[in-house]
Amino acid sequence: MDMKKFRALLEKRTRNMKKSGVAALETKAPEKWGKLNAAIEKMADQWIREFLYGRLPMKKEDPALPDFLKALDKIGKNMEESNTFRLIQYLLYQEGDLEKAAETLAPFRRQIVLTYFPYWEKHVTGKGTKESPYKTDLLEGAAWDEKAGLWRGKDGAYAALPPKMEAWRKEETLWN
Repeated sequence: MDMKKFRALLEKRTRNMKKSGVAALETKAPEKWGKLNAAIEKMADQWIREFLYGRLPMKKEDPALPDFLKALDKIGKNMEESNTFRLIQYLLYQEGDLEKAAETLAPFRRQIVLTYFPYWEKHVTGKGTKESPYKTDLLEGAAWDEKAGLWRGKDGAYAALPPKMEAWRKEETLWN
C-alpha cells in the first residue's frame, strides 16, 4: 500500500473541507469530491485490513484455521459494539489523522495477535538449520532471522513474530 499517497489524499480532503466546507464541495465539484472520497475509502479499507491482519500468514486448507477465524469474528464484533469503526471513520474522514486511527486500532491488533499465536505456534518447529534453529510451514522456505527479529521467506514475504509467544510477551515494545 502506498502510505504516502494515502496520507496525501487524507490531507487534501481535510484541506478542502476547511477551505470550502463539505456542502460547497458536494455542490460545486460533486464528481471530484466523490472520486476523492471513493479513493480514500478504498485505501482506508486496505490500510485497516493490513494494520489489523497484516503479516499474519495462514494456510487456507489448514484444519485449525476455522477456530482462529471464529475468534477473529468475536474481536470484530467487539470493535463494532465499541463503535471503533465509527471512530476510525471520524478520525480519517473528518480529522485526517492516521496516527490517532492507528492508536485506536492498536489494542485490537494486539488482541488479534494474541488470538493468532496458538495457531502460529502449531506451525513453528525447532527443527530448523544451524543458521535458523526454527522453521515454519506458513511461509515457504522461511528462516528465522534472530538479528532482525523476523521470519524471511524465499519469496520475500516476512512475518514479524518470534517463534514462541513468551518472547513476544517479553518484548511487547510494539504495543507500549
